Amino acid sequence: LGHLYAGDPKGAAAWFFLPVVALILVDGALLSLPPSVLLVVWFWGIALGMYILQGVSGWRAARRASVPFAPTPLNRWYWYLGFAAVSGILYSFVVSPYVRTHFVQSFRIPSESMSPTLIVGDFVILDRRVTAAADFHVGDLVAFRSVEEPELQVLKRVAGVAGDTLQMSGGALIRNWVRQREDPFYDPAASTPMDAARLSMMRAWQIPAFARPVPPNYTPDPSNWGPIVVPAGHFFTIGDNRHHSWDSRYFGFVPDSNVIGRPRVIYWNKLFLMPGMLARVGMAPK
Repeated sequence: LGHLYAGDPKGAAAWFFLPVVALILVDGALLSLPPSVLLVVWFWGIALGMYILQGVSGWRAARRASVPFAPTPLNRWYWYLGFAAVSGILYSFVVSPYVRTHFVQSFRIPSESMSPTLIVGDFVILDRRVTAAADFHVGDLVAFRSVEEPELQVLKRVAGVAGDTLQMSGGALIRNWVRQREDPFYDPAASTPMDAARLSMMRAWQIPAFARPVPPNYTPDPSNWGPIVVPAGHFFTIGDNRHHSWDSRYFGFVPDSNVIGRPRVIYWNKLFLMPGMLARVGMAPK
């Protein structure tokens, strides 16, 4: 708008498209390069650089304007309104939704269910090109639509894929009859508060998936359940902070079709900045 006001429509058009080009460059880096501190610096360097260059370019356009300033045919309120409306509509309803659906999406961690891997306030980039559950393996982080509230997006760790036999005993996860290595932050002695409704919910979805005849008195809890078999076309998730995670132990298997994408890099945390955020940038699978 500043370029348009100063009688520089070419500059206005250029600064309309340059952020799109910058977005493509940043997206390409986020999706192609290994997660690193340099990648986060690149991300914020491009963003801040665009603002600085916009200001410098607008200042130079104003200096080139005539003195005293003589309004041009472009200095009309309807041109400004039209420019703002077109650019806003294109970014909000065309460019941004397309990028978020097909390439990258920002995801904010709202709870402590994935702590300490991901903490409250972390902003991560999701690779939206990865939407097939077959691309994920046990131990990977995955973002998916909630099976209970489809409009809710959830991020957890894959604990089992189709065909796996899973169970928990005394808080230890057992996959295909092999006890899994536990997270060093996990405290098996801690307890998760439970009520009758949650216990009933766990039993209801587990019964059809039981790997053997169900004991008559079978009463699962978050630390003791199974064995169950993950059905075809589904996967099983658990939060790293198990005692504060609402995951597949409660709501059951996640359909492959619910996959949204793969977390790539932590790029911001408004509460815990450097160096803690950068130390966790890569979110390597356990």
